[in-house]
Amino acid sequence: MIDALSVLLSRLTAARAAVLDAAISSRLTSIKSIQYGTITLPNTATAGTATATITSVDTTKAMLFWLGQTEPAENTVVADLILTNATTVTSATGWCQAQTVSFVIVEWN
Repeated sequence: MIDALSVLLSRLTAARAAVLDAAISSRLTSIKSIQYGTITLPNTATAGTATATITSVDTTKAMLFWLGQTEPAENTVVADLILTNATTVTSATGWCQAQTVSFVIVEWN
């Protein structure tokens, strides 16, 4: 059985590879900034929120990605992440035990 990757590679000519390379390269150079951070949520039996300060980004050209979190208890709830404004990332959860949430912000030109 021929897999999809084999079919694509068989159709990849030098000219198509050059176009693909140019497209990928132009996207990579359009990244303006990448910022990594963590937010530590408080140890609470109810809803918890905390924030992190980042270098200012254009919120219309930035994306926030959840990278994971510590899980000190079996019943840990996955925390939400919100790009609150140009300089603030907020993490919130309905219940937590001092979780640390990791994130990355990517901003494009």
